[in-house]
Amino acid sequence: MELQLPQLAVYSYNNGGRVLLTQKRKMMFLLCLFVSLALGRILFPFGLLALIFPAMVYFGGARTLKIGARYLICADRIVYYSSVKRLIYSEAEGVLTLKSGQKVEFVIERNRFRKKASRAADFNAVVNDLIEKVRLVAPDALLPEEVESSEIED
Repeated sequence: MELQLPQLAVYSYNNGGRVLLTQKRKMMFLLCLFVSLALGRILFPFGLLALIFPAMVYFGGARTLKIGARYLICADRIVYYSSVKRLIYSEAEGVLTLKSGQKVEFVIERNRFRKKASRAADFNAVVNDLIEKVRLVAPDALLPEEVESSEIED
């Protein structure tokens, strides 16, 4: 019996945070660090240039936005849709804000998608997908225009 991993939609997104270090990346970093330190000791001072390789392994990871059925992952943050209290979408600014009980809100910006050719299409796909999934799990996460219309009716 095989373990089925959840299917995640993955987008290239420059999140500005640190790169997620997987177990494989950590092992490769340690191996490169050991080899570069050995070369640095043997071929000092020119061997210290080999320290560039562990730095590339550490900082060169993919920056992505992963959207699952119940959560999204961006860098080292996980946002569960059930914890979202407010969902604010500004089409003019190209910003989608997910507010939960935490002080720090999660913001997705159109200009942070990495591929310029498909930046708007990727952002629109992410927005539509997130609005749909948050509405299924947390239907009380209202958009601003809906809040104004529901307050008028009361």
